[in-house]
Amino acid sequence: MATSSHLRKINQRKIVHSMLRLHSSASRTKLAEMAGMSQATVGRIVDDLLTQSILAEVEIDAYPANSDPPQLGRPSKLLELDRAKRRFLLIHLGVRQTRIAAMPVAIPEMDKWEIEFNTPRSEDEWFSKLARACRKMPLRGIDAIILSCPGVVDELAERVLLCPNIHWAEQANFTAGLKSLARLPVVFLQEIRALALGQLAVEPNLKDFLLVDFGDGIGGASIVGAKLETGHLPLSGELGHTPVFGNDRQCGCGSIGCTETLISRKGLLKSFSDHGGLKSWTALVTQVERSGLPDWFKSSLDAAAITIAGALNVEGIANAVFTGFLADFPALVTDHLCEQVRRHTLWSRLGEVGASFSHRHRMAGMICAGIDRILFSVNV
Repeated sequence: MATSSHLRKINQRKIVHSMLRLHSSASRTKLAEMAGMSQATVGRIVDDLLTQSILAEVEIDAYPANSDPPQLGRPSKLLELDRAKRRFLLIHLGVRQTRIAAMPVAIPEMDKWEIEFNTPRSEDEWFSKLARACRKMPLRGIDAIILSCPGVVDELAERVLLCPNIHWAEQANFTAGLKSLARLPVVFLQEIRALALGQLAVEPNLKDFLLVDFGDGIGGASIVGAKLETGHLPLSGELGHTPVFGNDRQCGCGSIGCTETLISRKGLLKSFSDHGGLKSWTALVTQVERSGLPDWFKSSLDAAAITIAGALNVEGIANAVFTGFLADFPALVTDHLCEQVRRHTLWSRLGEVGASFSHRHRMAGMICAGIDRILFSVNV
């Protein structure tokens, strides 16, 4: 039986999710309309959320004309997600760098990390660097630590099961280590799933899409019906470990021929070197800018496009959103990838397939996970 406390939390969650969908300021009347509640009920919930520094009031004059306009009889202030009180300590364990920030519940338009350091090659060194960084952070009032990790991540068990690019993470006891720094709840989040949640937060009208990130590997996560897809196995995000026929490159996962050995940053640099180029990212970008797209690069993009199209066909999704380093190149690279994805996706024979590039919104996704799993952790 649902208790009054449980129902209150469910209703509070509805209001916060309405604010997330709006991605802007809103009046109490607008929130009541979106949540399907009476204005009196919403008024009480809003008062609670204001007290908890989850919502904040702002003067109408402080918002642009396209915000929810004032009407007669309504309060003189609009509402937004609170931007002042820091609620979550965000930690992104990246292959190259670890990034840290203390953030409120408001969703940032762009990622802006407060502290960054090179990810070391051992668990002990990583925790040592992290401890030094955390001593510089304002942790008073923080509700939880949100940790974003690469690889195969069991989010419920709070473990990294397989991480081809950071093997020490497979043995690390992250929960114990993080709680030794700050006695706070820890939320584990696979890094590509964080990116997908973040994309949904900044583009709430795009309710169905496959997020594909190009970095040290290739990750993919699906949003269906404005919800993050979660399978029965703790295996998600590893799109790059789909094999490509004829590819004999050894992958860090222990297999041979994975897509990411061709189209990851490391894979592209190897191909560039194999074809007479320097092992320099700047040199590769410059070469494409001056001479166009070489055949080996086209082949790598084509392999990635086939892998992505296969995922879209299975999921029944007509939109792909790409993030990551391919945006460093001239538009002909991203145009070729988008064209090939549409070509190999079955839905393109029947309707329109969307393919576009976006900035990474990892912080937004991590904040959304904190809102759902810490502030409003209810079974709904």
